[in-house]
Parts: sequence; C-alpha cells; structure tokens
Amino acid sequence: MNKYKIDYRLVLLLVAVFLIASVAYYKLFARKPETGIQGFSGGQKSALQDYLSEASEQFALIKKGNELLSEGDIARAISEYERAFEKADTTVAKGEALFCLANAYEKDRNYTEALKHINMYKDNYVAEWAQGPVNERSKYLMSAAKGDYLGALLHAERSIAEYEAIYKGRKEIRPDYIERLNDLKASRAYIENLGK
Repeated sequence: MNKYKIDYRLVLLLVAVFLIASVAYYKLFARKPETGIQGFSGGQKSALQDYLSEASEQFALIKKGNELLSEGDIARAISEYERAFEKADTTVAKGEALFCLANAYEKDRNYTEALKHINMYKDNYVAEWAQGPVNERSKYLMSAAKGDYLGALLHAERSIAEYEAIYKGRKEIRPDYIERLNDLKASRAYIENLGK
C-alpha cells in the first residue's frame, strides 16, 4: 500500500493559491504593452502627442472664449480668441478663432472689426462651396459698419437663406450661429417697428 496519503482538497487549495498568486504577479509586475499610438517611432509619437496637446490648448482657449461670450464678458472673450489665434498652428484652429472673433466683435456691435475678421476667415479658411453665406455676412457687416441698417438686414436675410440652403436637413447647426440668427431676426423686428 502507498505510504503517502494524498489529500485532494489540499492539492486543489494549493493550485488555487498558485493561480491567484500568478494572476496577481502578472497584474502587478509583468510588462504591460504600451497603449496609445501604434505604428509610430518614439520620436514620431512624441511629436504627435505634442501637436495634439497644443491643438487641445488652442481649442481650450476658444472654449473659454465661448463661455465668456455667453456670460456677456465680450472683452475677455475677445482676448481668449486672440490668444487662440496667435497660438494656432493649424488652419482649423486659426479659422475657428477668426470666426469666433468676428462673432464677438459683432455682438459688441463693432462691425468694422467683425468685418475685418470675417473677411480674413472667408478669404483663408472657408471652402469655395461654403462661401455664399459668408459673403452675404460680409456685406451685412459692411452695411452695418456704414450705418445702413436696412441694407444690413437685406444681406443678413440672404446670409440666412444661403446658409439654410447649404445645410438644409443637417441636424447639428452651430449654437453660435443660431444665436446670431436670433439676434438678426430681433434686429429686423426692431428696425421694422421703428418705421411704424
């Protein structure tokens, strides 16, 4: 007969302890695969991460400007947008900063500055197929800067119509554009009531 008696419960317990210890060791000490950008060398990864970090900072400035503008702090919003434009190194970030600057100056009723920024935006950052509404907005701002508010309303309405024709059926329309359209519609009602 076998002089050693095997207790299978003890063996199962030892196997379970070994498995738990192995899993714990692997999770704590085993080399984890790198997460992030695959297929790039270390220098390329670093450069891309720096680029993404800078882009994030630029859009954070624009976001901060949008928050300030919605709170009515136009001067500080303009300052944030200008910083975003200065730091921007992509056409998307530069274009967005110029667009936001035009909106802020327009909200401040500084139509000359709004016109300057919308023209820079249009000439450098707007695709040809999307220039119709921006061209009309430029004419609207030019008329407003000259004090021709009826001409401004005419071009504002054309800008709205062209924008809606281009983006008809689109679910996501920029909130700042909706706010600007509402301001223009309110301005039209105010000017029409003056005539009465």
